[in-house]
Amino acid sequence: MKVYTQNKYEADAILSKVIVAFEQYKVVPTPLNFLVWYEYFLGTETALVEMLDSAIANRDGYTNTLGVRIYEAFLKEQQVNTSELEQAFRKFLERMISKLMDWTKGMEQHTSALNTYVNQLSDNDNIDPETLKSLTGSVLSTTRSIVASQTELQQEMVVATLKIQELQKELLIARAESMTDPLTQLPNRRAFTDALEQAMASTKQSNDLSIILFDIDHFKKFNDTYGHLIGDAVLRFIAGIVQKVVEPSQLIARIGGEEFAILIPHASIEQASTLAETIRTKVASSQLKRKDTGETINNIHISLGVASYRPNEEWDSLYQRADDALYQSKKQGRNRTTVAAV
Repeated sequence: MKVYTQNKYEADAILSKVIVAFEQYKVVPTPLNFLVWYEYFLGTETALVEMLDSAIANRDGYTNTLGVRIYEAFLKEQQVNTSELEQAFRKFLERMISKLMDWTKGMEQHTSALNTYVNQLSDNDNIDPETLKSLTGSVLSTTRSIVASQTELQQEMVVATLKIQELQKELLIARAESMTDPLTQLPNRRAFTDALEQAMASTKQSNDLSIILFDIDHFKKFNDTYGHLIGDAVLRFIAGIVQKVVEPSQLIARIGGEEFAILIPHASIEQASTLAETIRTKVASSQLKRKDTGETINNIHISLGVASYRPNEEWDSLYQRADDALYQSKKQGRNRTTVAAV
């Protein structure tokens, strides 16, 4: 599935334009139409923009049928995803598109029939009563069929919209779960990697994006001494401490095991190093109290590595430099911060 990398402010700006366009051009606010117009204002699909511009300039304007055609031509292949839920969503959407296409073909046939009746009436000045009665019956029958077809489609679209909203909600929940570490409720490695790639894509200069990697010193000893439940408590304890220190714009994630990562946008290596030291000293001065026995667990320390983005650097290179710096902290005695070369 196509990944949209716009941040909240960019997405909100596009959404505002879509809302205005929907009101101006009387667009039905279906998920498909929203996708089409979002892509239109995003402007990356030149042919899509040209096709929609042409429709806006035409007296018929934008229609649901046109939206289906644009989706089929430019957007359908971008929506492919391997997850079962997203596949179900896509199949359901495709079924609704198929219904719209069938309805459109039926409307075209009805319109053609009505045009035929009009031509017969126009070409015959002395039409006999029997023929007139027959044509009138045909027109009424076709009109009733159009009304019935439209009513049926509207009812199906109401049901479909509710189903789509339900699937969207399930999809959002599933995506959130797939990006969350179940133990600490922090973003996981996948979420961190995605956020890091997006941040690097929008960063143009060096020393304007930094990351911190850290892990818990001698973590195996906690598990061996107190058991894995206490080890889990230590992980949650560390996560809670760091969450209170970082700012909302900074992302902390559990990468795996006892290792964590922090993404710090718009921060120099010096600022990131200062934050790392703040976290290290905060952890070192904190104590974890066992709920079952009241025992205090001391000497919880972390080692940290800090690295700053270099222009045109791949995310894994930045990550590796921070990881190498973390290794140096371990090698030099632990409970310390090492800064990678800029």
